[in-house]
Amino acid sequence: MRGLRVLVTGGAGFIGSHLVDRLMNEGCEVVVLDNFFSGKIGNIKHHLDSGKFRLIKRDVRNSEVAKEAVGCGCCFSSSRHRERATICREPITR
Repeated sequence: MRGLRVLVTGGAGFIGSHLVDRLMNEGCEVVVLDNFFSGKIGNIKHHLDSGKFRLIKRDVRNSEVAKEAVGCGCCFSSSRHRERATICREPITR
């Protein structure tokens, strides 16, 4: 996986941040997308100065986010939503 650009949604959360650690150790370039609803900056702060890490502080439901994450060869989704009903009431729009 060395050199692969990977998107991790929810990458600042407990599970996502452990995945980020592993991917970084494997030599991947990692893009984390997190709105910090439950994620913590402390979970990923040790990667912030890495030249192979990028943090996007946005909600995964925002369709504009895709433009910022262009070029990722793989995506792991670890994001969770505060309510499933919210997703139904606020679907992604183009």
